[in-house]
Amino acid sequence: MSEKEIRVIHFPANGQPRLRTIKDELGEYQRLVGGHIEAYRMKTGLLALMDEDGWYKQLKPHCHFSFFLGDLVFVGNVGEEFASVTDEDVRRFERTYKVRVREEVH
Repeated sequence: MSEKEIRVIHFPANGQPRLRTIKDELGEYQRLVGGHIEAYRMKTGLLALMDEDGWYKQLKPHCHFSFFLGDLVFVGNVGEEFASVTDEDVRRFERTYKVRVREEVH
């Protein structure tokens, strides 16, 4: 049986954003952000997932989004479900936030 995968933009707190394909599982999102996830809707329509305990853990502000603490994962959504980011989502993200999203290395 094939596990469901999702395409996300992973943006480490002190790094560059890159596309990744991950398992669509809570534990995978938590691993990438370093804790329990909290979602915030961005003006691009994507959801930013972050460590909800970043303040208590005294994480440093994100290098590009200073109002967020720690590593971020950006996902799309359909209703209540997370969804893969599309090529258009990536282009909009790059234009809006003036960053270059690196392609995933296979």
